[in-house]
Amino acid sequence: MNREGRRPLAVLTRTFPKLSETFILEELLGLERSGVALTVFALQRPTDTVEQPAMKFLRAAVHYLDAPGWRQRIALHMGALLHNMSGYVRAIGFALARPHAGRLADFNVALKLARRLRSLGIGHLHAHFIDRPGDIAALAAMLAGIGFSLSAHAKDIYRSAPRALARKMRAARFTTTCTGYNHRELKAAAPDASVHRIYHAIDTTRFHCADRDCRHESVTVPHLLAVGRLKPKKGFATLVRACAELRARGLAFQCDIVGYGELRGDLAALIERLGLVEHVTLHGKLTHRELLPLYARARVFAMPCEIASDGDRDGIPNVLLEAMAMRLPVVASEVSGIPEVMTHGHNGSLVPPGDAVALADEIAALLRERHRAAALAAAARTTILQRFAPQRSTDELLALLPAAPDVNRADPAVERRYA
Repeated sequence: MNREGRRPLAVLTRTFPKLSETFILEELLGLERSGVALTVFALQRPTDTVEQPAMKFLRAAVHYLDAPGWRQRIALHMGALLHNMSGYVRAIGFALARPHAGRLADFNVALKLARRLRSLGIGHLHAHFIDRPGDIAALAAMLAGIGFSLSAHAKDIYRSAPRALARKMRAARFTTTCTGYNHRELKAAAPDASVHRIYHAIDTTRFHCADRDCRHESVTVPHLLAVGRLKPKKGFATLVRACAELRARGLAFQCDIVGYGELRGDLAALIERLGLVEHVTLHGKLTHRELLPLYARARVFAMPCEIASDGDRDGIPNVLLEAMAMRLPVVASEVSGIPEVMTHGHNGSLVPPGDAVALADEIAALLRERHRAAALAAAARTTILQRFAPQRSTDELLALLPAAPDVNRADPAVERRYA
């Protein structure tokens, strides 16, 4: 039981912790600050060699759901039948409605999860990502005889069939998603499902840039910054081509691209082919603590997102919100949920996706027009303070969870203290 006598909450995700999924960590910390007793389950162990410093403030135990062996599978099936036969039958029917690939393996993992949920007295299961974690969460909740909810984000939506989305959303108590753009997509798939938009939050006490230490006067060459996984949907190849356009115009600049992923080799080859080795640097993985100095020295932040050929796309990238909180002028693409947070000419600049010349035009203008860039950056910080504060998103989620604790009674024992 948590300190208010309510059954605790479990959160299921694919991999935890994951360096690029800080929004999950922020949500967990926010729930703990509001007095929720948490247990975290992950389908995969972390592959990152570093983790965000804020992980040390998470109190929840983390359990990994390795695939059970055949003896354990037999025991799990028998135990589920004895504990909750009607739930077992319902879960079988739910699993059979899914395409065959992977459904038996996921059912066995769900049996293992359900047993842990029962033993821990979990009252509700909340799953991040509506694809495989959503399937396993639905099955485990049926087997354990509890409710579940879903949080849908990006590729888990756009690489899933509408019928598969609807099947899980209709079984869930509710589904949350991080953009209005996603909300419309999900409601189109299941108009009768309970779907709620809850924006990701940004810790504005950590991501800030005071006048006395920001930002550009000691930097002789202006720095551009981009942060994200090296995947097609981030549009970093377009940014590299924009850098070639800036160099052709005779502009002095350095471009820092922070991130890791499948396109690192392709991007490195493109940088070399375009003769940009002295202008563009691929930095690899960095934690927030390592990234903050790059935010502080940058003159412009670029977020040139695109829709990938397989339909994958971003929602509102957390790094975009971080840059805005750091009072950086931002150039971003008009993709997915980005126009929900950025208005062209008010708190940033928007360009068509995949247009390297338009991207170069806006970057060059912001480097040249310092007063306009500063005004956009100040408005960006105000937007984050008003719409993306941590407690706001936590309160919205708590209002949906069953028997939510009093959101005004924060637990001082889990207040974060960032070095």
